[in-house]
Amino acid sequence: MSLFLSRISKLSAYKVKNMLASSHRFLSRLRICC
Repeated sequence: MSLFLSRISKLSAYKVKNMLASSHRFLSRLRICC
């Protein structure tokens, strides 16, 4: 059970990191554009 939970937490952390990276890229693109 704890292994399953740790796997879920790792996956969610990875998703959050991806979201942050994509949003950062989007913001930098906006900054370059405007």
